Amino acid sequence: MRILLTFVFGFIGVLCFAQDTPSGKWDEVEGRIGLTASAIYGHVSLDLASVSNAPLIYTVSKGGGSLGAVYQVRLNQKVHVRPAVQFSIINNDIVFENQNGEVIRRKFLPGFVEVPVHFIYSGSRFGRSVEALFGVKLSQSAVLRANDEFSVRSSLWSAEFGLGKEFHIGRRQIYPEILVSLGVNNLYRYSSIEIFARHIERMVLHQIALRVSLY
Repeated sequence: MRILLTFVFGFIGVLCFAQDTPSGKWDEVEGRIGLTASAIYGHVSLDLASVSNAPLIYTVSKGGGSLGAVYQVRLNQKVHVRPAVQFSIINNDIVFENQNGEVIRRKFLPGFVEVPVHFIYSGSRFGRSVEALFGVKLSQSAVLRANDEFSVRSSLWSAEFGLGKEFHIGRRQIYPEILVSLGVNNLYRYSSIEIFARHIERMVLHQIALRVSLY
């Protein structure tokens, strides 16, 4: 909830910055469609029950990536809005020690169909070339059948912010950016593995991504 409130006040701040724009005319730019690709590092934060002799449970990230399409349109001289649709895969293992002392790994994150919506601010406060962006992202599991051994929620929300810069290559524009994604809701639902059912209380996915869009 605190992340969402921070987001709301941040958006209000962007609108306030935009009010500094002179009232003169500026060039209208029509919406543009492009392709986007990302390299992702995802970290799953675990909250475990506070008990004595707690077992070994932790997560390991192997990275991932995404591909999709993006649409960008100008709201005013300083602010653009950019929704996208993308398919993401994040390779994460959960590692635990069973009752026999064996260390076991399980893959537990499915692929996601994601819809991020970003507001991009390009005012002079951030320099002429570097742009600040923030928004929200809805991630929907691409797996239709639930995994009873380890089930995560089908829908996830994240708050996102980052920095980007646009380059012109001939008649094309390339837009690299660094994005930080903070998970808002709990991924964990239930597990048929006793050690998970007894000890895991909350799982939250955070990500850092290097994304490149081509228009």
